[in-house]
Amino acid sequence: MLNNIQFHKNIALLLILGHGFVASAQTKTYKVDVEKSQIEFKVKHLGVLNVEGSFKDFEGSLIFSGKKLFKINSIIKAESIDTNDEKRDETLRDSVYFNVIQFPDISFNSSSIEYSEGSNSIKGILKIKNVERTIDIPFQLVLRNSGTHALIAETIVVRKEFGLDFGAMDALVGNKVKVRLEIVYSTN
Repeated sequence: MLNNIQFHKNIALLLILGHGFVASAQTKTYKVDVEKSQIEFKVKHLGVLNVEGSFKDFEGSLIFSGKKLFKINSIIKAESIDTNDEKRDETLRDSVYFNVIQFPDISFNSSSIEYSEGSNSIKGILKIKNVERTIDIPFQLVLRNSGTHALIAETIVVRKEFGLDFGAMDALVGNKVKVRLEIVYSTN
């Protein structure tokens, strides 16, 4: 009888502890707040000037396991590029550069996220014009105010690796594009 009682206590303890492990392994998905988020870029022009711009139409989700970022998925509408110069934006949208008719989306999907003291890194697949490259993006998670958080990240994208060139005008534009992300999401 005593062994039977001990057996049931052990089962109850395993169920309680097991429930704790399941709860800690649960994931939570947050949608990107597009109105508060920014995807910005900067590239050299003529070797000395900087052309700055952003993408205005995008969506994404951040998946957390406990308090750690576990996965990111995002889609940027290439046609939403905005450099504050409509003529230049049309050039960027046409078939020579982004070719938004044939390739309307730019996507990023993380494959792993690493945490280390002082720096965190998201590794994933960036897809532009049907060309996929693995990139690493250093990032920070920042608490902005009650329930609102931001993922802040900067990286360099080598545009020619994605077939982004300007033909005869290509030498006038820098090959390295600095990308800055401020992705806001709410936990409320």
